[in-house]
Amino acid sequence: MKLSFKFLLLIVALCTIHSGVYAQIPRILSYQGVLTDPNGTLLPDGNHVLKLTLYSSAFGTTPLYFEIQSVPVIRGVFNVIIGTSTPIPTSLTFDRAYFLGVSVDGGPELQPRTPLTSVPYALHAGIADNLSDDAPVVKSLN
Repeated sequence: MKLSFKFLLLIVALCTIHSGVYAQIPRILSYQGVLTDPNGTLLPDGNHVLKLTLYSSAFGTTPLYFEIQSVPVIRGVFNVIIGTSTPIPTSLTFDRAYFLGVSVDGGPELQPRTPLTSVPYALHAGIADNLSDDAPVVKSLN
């Protein structure tokens, strides 16, 4: 009796831990680009400071979020994970269009802003968002 209770308690604990970990969707965005000067010459290798800003429109002036990161640039190419130095707030629900502004080493924001686009799994998740309680679903197998 004692052994089965401990076993049951262990199973419940593992299920609780697993569901909590599974539910955590990382609030980070991967972004990469190539940096050049106005003449098209690649920026020199080394770390450069990027200010990454999210807006609700391509031309809006009010930022919804920003962070500053020092990122390595090699042959002009950089990769950054947005949200690692300043967490992306949950108020940004990604249920509408957002635009990314980038400035380099304290300079003006590069133009044009980059629209954020979907990834295949997010497009599939959009189908689930559109289901309603009265949508036809399979409730039993014949």
